[in-house]
Amino acid sequence: MSTKYILACDLGTSATKASIVDTQGSVLGTVQQAYQVEYPQERWAEQDPQVYWDAIKSTSREVIAKTKINPRSVIAFTVDAMMASVIPVDAQGRALRKTILWHDVRSVDYVTPFMNQFSFPDMISKNIIPVMSAKDPLAKIAWVKNEEPHIFKKATKFVDVKDWILFQAGIKDFYTDWSHACLWNYFRIDTHQPEPEIIEEGLGLSMDHFSTIVKTTEVLGTLSPESAKSVGLTPEVQVVCGCGDLVAVSVGSGAITPGKPHLYIGSSGWISQHQETPQFDLCGAGTIESAIPGRLLLTGHMESAGSCLAWLVENVCTSEGEQASAVNRDVYELVTEQAKAVPPGSQNLLYLPWPIGERCPFINPYVRSAFLNLSFDHSRPHMVRAVLEGVAYNTRWVKEALSSMGHEVNQLNVCGGGAKSDLWLQIFADVLNVPLRRVTTLQDAGTVGVAMVAAVALGEFKSFDELERLFKYDKEVKPNKKRVVVYDKLYKAFRDIFDNFSSVCYQLNA
Repeated sequence: MSTKYILACDLGTSATKASIVDTQGSVLGTVQQAYQVEYPQERWAEQDPQVYWDAIKSTSREVIAKTKINPRSVIAFTVDAMMASVIPVDAQGRALRKTILWHDVRSVDYVTPFMNQFSFPDMISKNIIPVMSAKDPLAKIAWVKNEEPHIFKKATKFVDVKDWILFQAGIKDFYTDWSHACLWNYFRIDTHQPEPEIIEEGLGLSMDHFSTIVKTTEVLGTLSPESAKSVGLTPEVQVVCGCGDLVAVSVGSGAITPGKPHLYIGSSGWISQHQETPQFDLCGAGTIESAIPGRLLLTGHMESAGSCLAWLVENVCTSEGEQASAVNRDVYELVTEQAKAVPPGSQNLLYLPWPIGERCPFINPYVRSAFLNLSFDHSRPHMVRAVLEGVAYNTRWVKEALSSMGHEVNQLNVCGGGAKSDLWLQIFADVLNVPLRRVTTLQDAGTVGVAMVAAVALGEFKSFDELERLFKYDKEVKPNKKRVVVYDKLYKAFRDIFDNFSSVCYQLNA
């Protein structure tokens, strides 16, 4: 019997990747295309939505050519995507303005007025994620209503990025999945139903202004002839709704059994685990809908992780970039290799990893990054190692927040681009004081995860629990007791700094 494949696309903030995945979770090939985020004003973050579809078309055609598969062997097209971004569209589905991205905080002045219309305890009791920061979608829509009324009046719908992509693929209406819907502040994760009064009273809109909500496993139809040609497939290919990037990774990490956590180290980072019951905490951790219908995902999501290292490499380690380019070497491998020579703790240099504010282990849009205790004894390798350690300290704070909610983390499956670094893995193991297992899907956890959602949707597996046996691990890392002692001391300093530092940031950024 011939092998069947799934074309899975992962649509991120800075890049889109397309993977050809067989129905047993093996990746034949992946192609990635980067693009830029626009920052036209302070607190703004935007992109032209056309960038997403153009990237999906080019990466899809390229990966099909690269893997040399027969396009007729592809049974499904599906997408996982960044979450909580907003695109207003007209009656023809055309974008009326650029995407207001998930980390955009222009709507900061509208968060409190919006929430003053509702009872916070009532929303929590109904298992609805309330509007708690300017990064939440309904606050963004409130900004459009007040600051761009001409756009607000023309908009027939406000949709997320994945909804818009599925429409470009030929689906005749806008659809969103449970995982995206629950981050739009009007969706109950216990009943899987919206609460219309929140958008009626809060924005003067109706549910008709939002995408139709379906399960991640919903088969929405087939590719239109035009879109099929654009991505290099045939029009018979089934379009499966898919899910958010975070929840796709949770499947692609292999940590599918409830109570089994995973760590993701990408541009952002998180610790997540599947479970059956909803939970929320003021630290910013809480349950969202998972990719698995009927199962929730407890998540402590940090806004920045690998993006902190990327900023340092691009803006400070410029000579290392030139050196790596001259010998055709990955600059991240070069700088982390140099950082290995720096002793654990980076000679007491601390880095605070909050360049765009934070969502968990605390909710604060005003806090920012800093190097603290920097001296003439420090060099760029110290700064690199301090960034790696700072992200790990913040992750330990998330781990402790989950522990306070009743979930001890004793082992972690690890994936994401940052997990390629043996040094960073060891730092995480030492700072968190738990053993780590690196899953072989690593950088393709998102596309593998959403591909397996499609495989279940099309009947290739009877349940999601059957998927766990597919995943393999290529590295296990255990904590080093001596380094654990070093990092315990520095972690305490990291935590002690926060209160005074955050108050200064509020004075500067509010």
